[in-house]
Amino acid sequence: TNEIEEEVLNYIDNIDKRGGMIKCIEDGYINQEIEEASYNYQLDVESKERIVVGVNNFEVSEDEPVDILKINPEIEKTQRNRLTDLRKNRNNDKVNKDLSDLEAAARAGENIMPYIVEAVRDYATIGEMIKSLEQVYKRYRQ
Repeated sequence: TNEIEEEVLNYIDNIDKRGGMIKCIEDGYINQEIEEASYNYQLDVESKERIVVGVNNFEVSEDEPVDILKINPEIEKTQRNRLTDLRKNRNNDKVNKDLSDLEAAARAGENIMPYIVEAVRDYATIGEMIKSLEQVYKRYRQ
């Protein structure tokens, strides 16, 4: 960890000496660094110095059947029932306020972690929190 920290600080110092991040972007330095890092990464993958599961090691041949995860219908039913019970038994007014506060904090550019923690404490679901955040950040579409 100390070595990584030292390398990062040296890298930031190098960027500062070159005139700062904006100057480095304008000069093409950052692009060059990204290209060089990508090239070195690819060399490491191709030489198997860096293992990427399913790409250069532990690959499944086309002849081998792939087991596809199938959810047991009984487990799915149990989970749906648990979710229904959760939503019925929690304080939904509090959860709705938490989700509204989370969205407002995201809009204001605040640190949203305390709002997430509060929503989780009040049993908001991940899906509900994501919906609130999507109102601000939108969903990534390729």
